[in-house]
Amino acid sequence: QWKRTVETINFYKTLVDGDQNKIFVGGIMASLLPDEIWQRTGIHPFVGVITSAQQIGLDGTENIDTLPLDYGILNDRLYAINSTFYAYASRGCVNSCKWCGVPKMEGKTYYISIRNALLEMRELYGDKPRLKLMDNNVLACPDFEQIVEDLLELGYGVGNKTSGEPHKKRVVDFNQGLDASYLT
Repeated sequence: QWKRTVETINFYKTLVDGDQNKIFVGGIMASLLPDEIWQRTGIHPFVGVITSAQQIGLDGTENIDTLPLDYGILNDRLYAINSTFYAYASRGCVNSCKWCGVPKMEGKTYYISIRNALLEMRELYGDKPRLKLMDNNVLACPDFEQIVEDLLELGYGVGNKTSGEPHKKRVVDFNQGLDASYLT
């Protein structure tokens, strides 16, 4: 979608009365091809994960990467949100595979506490039985034991069930990032 993305960025430049500081370009493509985006659009893209509202010109000091997701903006017929929470308990990867963009996007593996966000999401959206962790290399995280402890404290141990009726078995789906070389 390179061509369409560049066309979109250039189109929005015409809508901000020349104030290109109002345009934020980020994400995987921006992190992997920042020079190319700058050359084609004149916009310096944001590289990496946005962790502070201040990085994109907004007020606030909280780490926005740890805020609860807003499931209210999603169509639950298109996304499996009716019974699933999505989260990252870690970011990054310790490997530097030549073909992979994760080290450029997220850096080395580090821990993210999901406790507060998950508790807030339960309050807002009810107690969903499934937790899908989208971590890139969770087993390589130096705080993997803390991640497991967090999951247990949040009720994702063997046999744990949701609080609402009917009680449903809680399940963690490690969606990706299970590097077998870390298993013994």
